[in-house]
Parts: sequence; C-alpha cells; structure tokens
Amino acid sequence: MKPKLLTAAICIIALFSVDLAYGYHPISPYAYCMGNPIRFVDPDGRQPGIAFSSRNAAALNWGHYYNGKSILTGKEMGSSIYVDIRNNKTVYIYTDAAIGGKAGVTPSVAPDGKTRVATIHSHGKFEGGYLNNEFSQTDKDNAEVRKADNYVATPNGTLKKYDYKTKKETTISTDLPSDPADPDRRNRTPPTDVPLEEKRAQTTREQNKKPELRSPILESTIIWVF
Repeated sequence: MKPKLLTAAICIIALFSVDLAYGYHPISPYAYCMGNPIRFVDPDGRQPGIAFSSRNAAALNWGHYYNGKSILTGKEMGSSIYVDIRNNKTVYIYTDAAIGGKAGVTPSVAPDGKTRVATIHSHGKFEGGYLNNEFSQTDKDNAEVRKADNYVATPNGTLKKYDYKTKKETTISTDLPSDPADPDRRNRTPPTDVPLEEKRAQTTREQNKKPELRSPILESTIIWVF
C-alpha cells in the first residue's frame, strides 16, 4: 500500500549452441528462455520456468517484469513468493500479479500446498501527496500478520525488502524501471509494459505458425489445352 503523506541489471546473454527445444517448435532453438530472459530462467538448458535460487532474486525479477506496467497504468500490483522443490533443489517462484488500485492491492496467493515466504507489490506511478518510495505502516503490519517478508517496487526504481522478524528495511536494487515524473528517480530506465509486450509477441508467434489458407482449385475452373 502506498502510504499517504502525513506532512505538507538485466544481463544480455548470447548462446551459440542449440538448447533443448522439444515442445517449443514455434521458438528458435537458439532463443534463450523462449526469447524472454527478463521473466524466465534456464540455468542448465532444461525446461524454462520462473524459478529462482533465492527470494531476493525472485523479487528482483518480479520488479523488472511488473514495475513498468504498474507505473504506466498507475495501479499497484502484488504477488506471493513461495518455495518449491525442483530437481532436488529449493527454488522460489512468484505468482502472476494481481492488479489493485492506485493506493492498495491484495497480492495473489500461492498455489494450494505451497508455502508463501514473502509478498511483493508495486506502488504504481508517482503521486503527489503520497510517500511513493517507502513502506507504509500497513505494509509492515501485513508482513507481520502473514509472517512473511514484504518487498516493494517503487516509482523511483527501487526494490526494498521489509524483514518481518528483524523489522528492518533493506534496499535490494535501484535499477528497476522508473517513473520519469518522480523527482527522486534513481535511474533512467524507462517504464515498459513487459506483460503486454510478451502477450503481443506470443500472439505474433501463434499467427506465424498458422498454415496459409488457400482456396481449393475447382476442376470446373480449369481450362484444358490440347
């Protein structure tokens, strides 16, 4: 929740060998993480998925993926980060974000049977009259009630973490997409709606793989020449 004022690195990865492409025929076998390294990880050439080695890494990826959309739409967004086991390793995954209003959101919940270890939300665009780049007291209270750490992605491009056990805040990154209107902007990374761009790219891929439809040639239209 964006508190009301009480007073007046994404890396570019190049691969030069064919990754496993079974089940991903519309996508080039040379395309790392289905061509979307912002959202997906694929550390060992296996099936891509939204899995991270730490909750901080999951939160940072979420911030790069959703903060631009949140700024452009002026709406808060929120997810849960939960723990899972894949290939005998502990990983952290975030849920698809729920969309709230300009000053609050209820994060989407973890799947049944999975343990939520953190929540993360964004503060939308810069709004006058709000502490845009800080945790609200409600944010902190929610973390303690849920017994789960809370992250916030802010309009100035910062990702912060609130540890519900120690009650301390830490800054994880200042490299998220940021709002040009924020006077405390920490970088020049422009906000983009990554989920929308991903959806458009998927639509284009689906259209490109559709067979070309041609009208059948009727025998009555053929002119035979002898």
